[in-house]
Amino acid sequence: MAPQVAILPPFSVSIGCLVAAHGAAFITTLLRLLYRFLVSRLWWDDFWAFIALVADTMVWAVYASEPIRVLERPLAFQIFWKMSMIEGGSMAVWASRLSIGVTIVRLAPPGPFNRICKGAVYLFGLLYIVVAVEKIFCAGVHFNQIPLCIVPKYTNISVLITDVVSDIWLLGAPAYMMMKMKVSRRHRRLIIAIFSCEIFVTFSSIICAYFNLEEQPYLGGIAAHIQLGVSIVVCNLLVLVTYVYRIFTSSDESSRSTSSSTESPAGREKTRTLHFIGFGRTRQLSLQLTDLGSSFGPPSDRSNSPNPPMTATTSGQSPTSTAPDFQATRLTTTFDLTDFSSHLGSQEHSQILSAAEGNHSSRAS
Repeated sequence: MAPQVAILPPFSVSIGCLVAAHGAAFITTLLRLLYRFLVSRLWWDDFWAFIALVADTMVWAVYASEPIRVLERPLAFQIFWKMSMIEGGSMAVWASRLSIGVTIVRLAPPGPFNRICKGAVYLFGLLYIVVAVEKIFCAGVHFNQIPLCIVPKYTNISVLITDVVSDIWLLGAPAYMMMKMKVSRRHRRLIIAIFSCEIFVTFSSIICAYFNLEEQPYLGGIAAHIQLGVSIVVCNLLVLVTYVYRIFTSSDESSRSTSSSTESPAGREKTRTLHFIGFGRTRQLSLQLTDLGSSFGPPSDRSNSPNPPMTATTSGQSPTSTAPDFQATRLTTTFDLTDFSSHLGSQEHSQILSAAEGNHSSRAS
């Protein structure tokens, strides 16, 4: 039986896919780091995103210089060139996973789940070390010849298993965390949708492993480059998408506030702004008090109530009001999605919410 011949895509299509993947990874990472630097919120997840960018740049530079007479260079340069191609891809993929894992640790409330998230990050680092060492020994440890990485099938299978398991954790942990936290449904859906993009990384890992198992190095190499670019883009989505979301929501809120200024005082929205301390910085928590009407009197009495709306702002002081308000209200919490430096599950947050509800209950009674 004659061996099957793989159908290769045109060279221009392959180059276009690689340029798109690496270009998207490069641009999104630069935008992420620039935004975090301007708002002074650089953290460990940004550090790992920067490491992924460095590895991606190294892989692209090595790949682009491949046709430029590499074999005529000194042997040391050829060994460095080959090992950079072999190790750079794994470094970029696992650095992007570490960036997402560290983000989950920062969002997780203190407790057993937070410790489990930290353990998962340490496990990711250990898995990367194992994969890197395994590739070094598969490529050869002789320094008198160019390394040739012939990966056995069991190694490809083990790499695929680690990729799938890690991606499942990066997809399931945020979903579980958002279900347990008191976040508005709109924000919960947004964050879960962003983390769900990790499934595209899983698909690219499966495709790359398939081509490697079928011994199609050309298609496997293209799939590896696409996997690298998709991994970096996904790890940057949480920062960039929430930033764009905040821009649009702030513009909507400003238009709503402009239109609400023409409404009657009874229909205006009551807002209380509280400041609390988290991770050494002052954070702002907006609590919307939406008027639901009172059950202490008939509708006619409530519609003709002379009580004006209340607006209070506290920053280390108790809220003030212009007149007593005995109407029943509903407490809604609004988080600043882009401020991931704050801890959404901190004890200070819970204490402030409890104090706000207690003050409101005493005022209503």
